[in-house]
Amino acid sequence: MQVNGIIQAIVTRSGKSANRLSADLGRSREYVRNAAGKESPALATVADVADVAGCDVCIVDRETGAVVATVTPPRRAAD
Repeated sequence: MQVNGIIQAIVTRSGKSANRLSADLGRSREYVRNAAGKESPALATVADVADVAGCDVCIVDRETGAVVATVTPPRRAAD
């Protein structure tokens, strides 16, 4: 899946609307929809959207399937 499709997949999986996820992020109504429409959204944006949808963005080793790292969403980095 291409990066721009990831945000839409997260929205679909969450069962929430893009507007609701935008509100959960404290952003404008169109924030998530606009991010999903970008050819190459930033990893930080993907991680933030995933976080409010109850998901993590992880780096997975192709050979072993082990999670090598989990991306900390910028909105949580300040915590």
